[in-house]
Formats: sequence, C-alpha cells, structure tokens
Amino acid sequence: MSSTPQPDPSTDYYSVALIGSSGGGTATLGHTNPIELLTTIHNELMRIRDVDDESRTAVKPKPHRRRVCLGLSHAIFVSLCDGGGFDSIGEEGWNPNDDDIDRRCDVKKDRGPQAVLFTVGFSSNEPAQCVDMDEQFRVHLMKRGPLSKINALVQKLDNALASRIQCQHSMPMERSSQNYSIRAIISLSSKPSLHHSFLSAASQNVLPVAGSGGTSLGILASRYDLKIVGNSGGSVASTTLTKARGWARGLAVEWGMEYDVNYDSSVYSSKEDCENGVERNDGVNALPSLKSILEAALPSFLCVSVALRLLSLWFVGDASEEEGSCSNVLMQSQQSIRTLEYALRHFALGTACCVLSAMSRCKNDSATQSSGDQSTLLLAAVVAGVITSASASVSAHATVCGGGSALAGLVAGACIPPIMSRISDFCIRYHVTATMTNILLGGGVGIVVGIFMHLSGAAYALGIATGVIRCLMRWKRVAVSNGKGIQSPIHTILSALSYLQEYSSNIAKLPRIGFFYCSSFLLPTRVSTEFLPVPIGMGFLYGVLFVYGSKIGFYHSIFLPLILLEMDCSNDASLFGAIDECALVMVCAGICAGNLIVPPCSKEGRGGAGHNSLSWKALKTNILCGDFIEAAYPYMEKSKLINISSYIAAGLSCEILMQRRVLGSAYLPLPLVIWLSNDRLGICAASGIAFGVCFMSTVISNMYMW
Repeated sequence: MSSTPQPDPSTDYYSVALIGSSGGGTATLGHTNPIELLTTIHNELMRIRDVDDESRTAVKPKPHRRRVCLGLSHAIFVSLCDGGGFDSIGEEGWNPNDDDIDRRCDVKKDRGPQAVLFTVGFSSNEPAQCVDMDEQFRVHLMKRGPLSKINALVQKLDNALASRIQCQHSMPMERSSQNYSIRAIISLSSKPSLHHSFLSAASQNVLPVAGSGGTSLGILASRYDLKIVGNSGGSVASTTLTKARGWARGLAVEWGMEYDVNYDSSVYSSKEDCENGVERNDGVNALPSLKSILEAALPSFLCVSVALRLLSLWFVGDASEEEGSCSNVLMQSQQSIRTLEYALRHFALGTACCVLSAMSRCKNDSATQSSGDQSTLLLAAVVAGVITSASASVSAHATVCGGGSALAGLVAGACIPPIMSRISDFCIRYHVTATMTNILLGGGVGIVVGIFMHLSGAAYALGIATGVIRCLMRWKRVAVSNGKGIQSPIHTILSALSYLQEYSSNIAKLPRIGFFYCSSFLLPTRVSTEFLPVPIGMGFLYGVLFVYGSKIGFYHSIFLPLILLEMDCSNDASLFGAIDECALVMVCAGICAGNLIVPPCSKEGRGGAGHNSLSWKALKTNILCGDFIEAAYPYMEKSKLINISSYIAAGLSCEILMQRRVLGSAYLPLPLVIWLSNDRLGICAASGIAFGVCFMSTVISNMYMW
C-alpha cells in the first residue's frame, strides 16, 4: 500500500491535479467506473521516478534536489449516472445552478441529467476547502444530483484549487506548510468554462497538460496557452490504462524524470470502497450503451478491413500466376484464402462485438468476482457470438445489399450477463456442484443465447438491417433475391424501399432534373443498375453536416456508429469513413499546418507554447493516426475565415467522394488510407483539396489577423 512520505526539506514532492468528466464517445472503457479510472491514473503517476545521479549530465553543476511524484493530489471528476456521454447535453443543462440563488428566486431549476461528483483532496465537511494528501489515496463521492447543481459545486472546488496553486507558487517550498506542489494537470473531457479560475492560475504558472478530449484540450492550448504533453489527444476505443501510461510518461519527460513501468504502485483494494465513500451497489458504475460498446470495437473493424484488403490482393496474385495451370496446390491455396476471408467477413466482428458487449454489460464487482468468473463469461460470449454470427451470415446471401453480424453480436452479448446471473443463483440455491455450474454457465448459456438469436430470427433481421443501412449510406439499390429465404415482413419492407429508390431514379432521368446529375473528370456519375444517381451538391451537403455535426456531438452518437455498420461484413472500407478522413481529419491537418507556418496571435504575441504544441501534435496525429480532429475547433471559432473555409473545404472534398463513390477510413495513417481505398485518385484529390483550402485560409487569417 502506497502512502505519502513525511516531508523532507531536501526533497521536491510533485503532484498532479485532475479535472474533467466521463466525456462523450469514450465513456465506455473505464470512464463508467470513476474510482477505477482515478485509481489507475494515480497508480501510473506513482511510477514516475527521479533519474539516478550517474545518469545526469555535467550540464548541471549544482547537486540536484531529490524529486518524488506523489500521484494525484486533487481531482474533480463528474460522471453521469446512466453511463451515457455528455455529447447530447445542451448548454442549459451545463449551466451551474446554485441553491442559494434558487431560494432567492423561489424557482426550482434542477436542470440536466443526474450526475455524480467524485473528488480527491477536498474536505468532506467543507467542500470548498482543499486538504493535504492522506497517507492513503482516497476517492470520495461528494455529491449526487442534477448536473446543473453538480457544476455549481465544481466551480467552488475549482476556485479552491486555483487558490491552492497561487499560494504554493507565491511561497518557497521549504517555507510552505504543504508537503507537495502541483506541477501538472490532467484534463479528461473537461469543460473549460467551469474551470476558468484553475486554468488561469495554471497558465500563469506554466503547468503542462495531459489528457483526453480533443475539444477541451484544444481550448486549453489556444485560450490558456498551456503546453500539451504525452499521448494526449485522440482516445476513441482506447482503455484507461493505455491513456494513463502515455500521460505519465509524457509528464516524466516534461519534468526530466523517468517512467518506471516495473515499479509496483498499487494503492487500491476493493475492500476500501466503503472507506472511499462508495458502495458497490449504489448504481454509480452504470452500464455503457450498445452504441458506446460498438465504438469500442473500432480496432477490430479497422484491422479486419485491412486484412480483407490484403487477402483480396493475395487472391488476385495467386489467380494470375499460372493462367493455364490448375494444380492441387494452387486450388488448395485459393480455397484456404476464401475460407479465411469468409471467417473474417462473417464471424470475426460479430464474435468480437458479442464478447465486448458481454464483458462491458456485466456488473463487475471485483470484491466478489474472480478471474475464473470472467473466463466463464468469455466462454459463453464466444459460443454465443459464433452461433449468432453464423445465423446473421445467412442475411448476406439473401439480398444484394449484403448483411452484417455486429448488431446481432451486440444484442447477444448484452443478453448473456443477466441470464448467467439468474442461472448462477439457481445453482447456488439448489446446491449444484461447482463443475456442473460452470458447464451450465460457460457452455449452456452461450448455446441457449445463440440458438435463441437464430430461432427467433433476431440475428437474421439485424443482419438485414445492417445491409440496408449500408446500401442507403452508399446510395446503392436495395435488391431482393426473388424473396427466397426472406421472412415475409422483412420482404415487404425491402420491396417498399426498392420501389421508392426506383421511383427516385426515374425522376432523376427527367430532362429538367438530369442537369443536376452531370458528369466530369473528377465527378464521374456512375450509370449502373447497382447504384443510384447522386445529385450534384449532395456530397457538399454531407461535408458541411459532418463538420457541423462533429462540433455539436453528432460524431460519436451518429457518424462513427454508422461508419462501423457500413464496414461490417464488407470487403471494402466505408464511404462515410472517407468523408470522415477528408472533411474532419484533413481539414484539421490543413489548419494546424497553417498555424505552424504562420503562428496565430496570442496574448504574448505570436507563437505561444500552447499553440505550437497543440498544432504540431495535432498535425502528426492527423497524418499518422487519423485522429485528434478537435484541435482545430478553437481556431475555427476564433477566425471567421478559417471557419468558413473549413466548411467549404469539407464540402468540396466530399462532393468528389460522393460522386466517385470513394471508400476509405479515418484512424489510420494517410498512406494506408490511400492504399485501402477503392479509388486512390479520388481519395488523393479530395484529401488535397481539404488540406490545401484550409492551409491557405489559415495562413491568410493569421497573417492579416482576420
């Protein structure tokens, strides 16, 4: 058990303050368990150690003071009770609501959803007062209520934390009564307006920032000129441990210290929940939504898409080697490639989503569950996922639009934990042996759920729904294969959709309407029985909607789930994925590149440390990782020229993508996106336009301060 050391006059004690919330799209992997989240971050920060004397260079002639990192000294963290994200909450729900003001106005203003405030380093009796670090790290549940009231208390805590920083930097460490000094900030999807006092004090004292939540980090760097360090930025489908290790290492480098991954910094035991002020059955650890679980499966979707692309090239290479030869070796090689391709398309994603859904929807109580319980859950999820995926794969052959297994896997996985809980209670009540209990749970539950998904037609219907969504997104015709093997209600719905598509296609052929479907070199209209004609300007509208929607929280709630469903059970990438890459990633890259060439004006003049670190980190992340698009938002809000040009760049690039039916994906290096695309000329042209327009407008805006 780690404890705070006794103050030593010859030692500098470093600590970190954390502010933020459970966020929007990344509210799944760890953020729905705030105690585990804060404890994991604290543990990784405790691994930061001072470098040895022998490893220091001769640049510093004076003997250095020993330095020790004490982890998190203060934390202000807000989480929604329902486990959802903050994307869809309006500004009215965010506005703080003070009880004293309400009493004077005699009006009840409990705005916003129910939320919970967790703190570290604040007094339980007087919330607006900071306290020194205890011998043991503790997370306190300070208040539960409407978000507006929670935010009012957050502002009081923020003012107290700001006073703490101003006090510690106005007095030498050896004279201060404090036994540590806050030397850095971790921001987790924070609301900068709620933490203005603390961030202003941090800016005056030049504290580095690590964390996640691209929008908030962009505001912190641009408005408060705070330096971004570590792997801060993109955090979609990442885990708490992955992010915490990157933040700890980044802060260690910034402080001139080292991150020791082998150091045992465990400070938490589930038995201390009651001491921390939290009961395991108090409903704080809310279950994530299926949408959030689907987004957490993003790595599987991307890697399966790349693997299918490689297999398609491999198959073409084998087929063209000896044109007249039909040797057994060649035939067996082709057959094995087809088998592997079929498994990746129809089984891999459905099974992965089923396992992830079962693990995420399980109410994990570490005090009562062991690794054996988790392995039993995995067994049931894998069995159910395979059966459900096999059932859903039938939908891929029933219609021309294909099918998908991800949705069916998510539903099957969500059904497993409650069924396992009831069967486990039954076995305990009737004294069933442990071996038989595990057989029923690990094998029986998975088979029952899988067979139910098959016999009920749920897996088949969800597969058909995925295929229809893919067709509508790609402006592709929904065609039914003579109605064979299709259930009558589904057949009726598909026939109605097919009729509406045919009707709209006939309207497009009218002489007066056909003008809006013209063709050119960069915009070749496909005349095919497979695709519907796309009117000129529809792609521009898509690009504008993507840019605007990403600012108001539509990306994680609408766009990203649609991208994943489009990629499910498909040999290709995604049309919406290509729009994501050009309209968001390349637009951000152009803006950040322009800021590096001509830095924007800051309070201290051009080129503050916050602007430079944000632009450089975002540009690298955009090109090499296809992420961290939120870094451009502060500059878009600051300059009307940059804001307007971003919409124009997104619209022009997406018009090319729509007319040429270009497929691609974000979250990958740009060269890999070009290789993965079905139209490399189209993706290069669209990316170049998005980057170039935003780059030039940013340079002009920064030069003339427009």
